Amino acid sequence: MAIRATIQTARLSLPSPSRGTSGRARGFGPCVASASTCVHPTHTYTQVNPDLTGYYAATLTVSDGQASDIDSVKISVSSGGDPSNFTDNFNRPDGTSLGLKWLERAGDLEIRAGKLNNVLRGDNIATVVNLTGADQSASGDFTSADNNTGPRVGVVLRYQDTKNYYLIYRSVGGSSQLRITKVVNGIELPLKSANIPNPVVGTPFHIVGSVVGTTPATLTASMAGVQISVTDTTWTSGEVGVLVGTGPFARHSADNFCAAVGAGTCP
Repeated sequence: MAIRATIQTARLSLPSPSRGTSGRARGFGPCVASASTCVHPTHTYTQVNPDLTGYYAATLTVSDGQASDIDSVKISVSSGGDPSNFTDNFNRPDGTSLGLKWLERAGDLEIRAGKLNNVLRGDNIATVVNLTGADQSASGDFTSADNNTGPRVGVVLRYQDTKNYYLIYRSVGGSSQLRITKVVNGIELPLKSANIPNPVVGTPFHIVGSVVGTTPATLTASMAGVQISVTDTTWTSGEVGVLVGTGPFARHSADNFCAAVGAGTCP
């Protein structure tokens, strides 16, 4: 698989060298993409995601024999392979930046303890950059931190803008359901739902959503042996994303996210 790496500029400085000395920077070379850990004489890069995407840190040292300076840079690696498929297990350092492949659309999300967590109340949505198409599939593992806060977690399909998209999600709390809805001009409209038991707090559950076709399109939601489908003609294409929402504040999470367009599917 081809990969692309974006490396921050290191900020290194030395005092003016004395006569007879010379400066030398210890750099780092390319990583072997087939290895889970890449070792350079001065640096080690540990695999973050299965497809090598994610953030890697490297420490650079410059020395003239009398003085030295050290700086850490962030290496951001994105996939240069099949553009119709995307996965993210969020196994990278905690932070508010989700990565080069994500664009936050509503609310606020962060990486915490190897998972994607909401920061705010309400719907927190992010979409995958440059992943659009008509036929779409998305899935993820989601965890409720507190069922009494009414979490709603799942996937976003055919995203148009902040007020227009499909949602496939699990609603937790007083109304525990697997739902397919659409948000049109900012108003959420129900399309299909099925009653299901509330999840065990702190235990991940898997949701799969898909949309296929255009006139009409068939939307399908699956979770723990429950499957519902409905047809609709509102949008013919769009972006794919993730939803982590809550009523009263609690930190719910998503993990092991998958998105695919075209012939690809997410398990």
